[in-house]
Amino acid sequence: MVAPVAAPAIRLQDVTVRLGGQATLQGITADIPSGVITAVIGPNGAGKTTLLKAILGLIPYEGRITFPSHDGRPPFGYVPQILGVDAGSPLTVLDFLLLKLQRRPLWLGRRRSAVAEARRQLGAMQVEKLTDRPLGVLSGGERQRVLLAAALAGNGVGPEVLLLDEPAAGIDVVGGELFAALLVRLTEERGLTTVLVSHDLSVVSAHARQVICLNRRLMGVGSTLETISAETITAMYGHGMGLFLHNHKPTTE
Repeated sequence: MVAPVAAPAIRLQDVTVRLGGQATLQGITADIPSGVITAVIGPNGAGKTTLLKAILGLIPYEGRITFPSHDGRPPFGYVPQILGVDAGSPLTVLDFLLLKLQRRPLWLGRRRSAVAEARRQLGAMQVEKLTDRPLGVLSGGERQRVLLAAALAGNGVGPEVLLLDEPAAGIDVVGGELFAALLVRLTEERGLTTVLVSHDLSVVSAHARQVICLNRRLMGVGSTLETISAETITAMYGHGMGLFLHNHKPTTE
C-alpha cells in the first residue's frame, strides 16, 4: 500500500513582489515540503530574502501564500543574515533570548521559567558557555548559533517553520558545515520545515532535500540532486559559474 503524500508546509502560487515599482520576484509557484530542509539559491539580487519576507508576511505581495498542512499560519522562527549589535553593547546572550521569552522588562527581573528555556535552547545549540557573554563580542559562528537558539525558543510552543537567511555568511568553511549539520539534526528531531537561503552549493547539495532556484523568476524547483545542474546554474548565474563540490573545488561538469 502506498503511503499518502504529506501536504506541503508552504504553497507559493504565482507570487510576485514589487518594490519601488519593479518586480523583485515574479510569478513564483512552488511547494515547500514539510519536515525537510529546502534551500533557496540564486545570485545577489535574485529575490531570495524577499521571498522569505513574503512568507513571513512582512511585505506585500501578489498571488497566494498558503500553509496546507496547518490550520492558519504556523508559528515561525527566523534567523536573519545580520544582527546589528554594537560591539560595546552590554546586552548578554541570556538577556537577548529573554527579550523574546518574557513580557516583563529585564530591569524588573528575569523570570525563572524563561531563563530555564533560554539555557535549554543554548545547550541544544552547544553554546551554553556563552550565556553571560556580551552579544556584541561573539564570533560569526557563535552569533549565528545564538540567533538560532532565539529563533527556536518558545514558552512551550516552538516554531514549526524555520526560515534562515544566509546563516553561514561570515563563517569559515568548517563552521558552515558544522552549522548545516546542526540544522539537519534539529530539523529531524523537532520535525521542522526548514527554508535555508544559501550561496554555498556544496552545503546545499549535501544537506537540502529540495531546492528552489531563483533569479527574480523561478529557474528550477525540485529534489536537490535532480535540480542543481550545469544548465540551471548557468541560467541563474551566467556562464563561467561552476558547480561546487564538497571539497570546494569548482567543476563545470
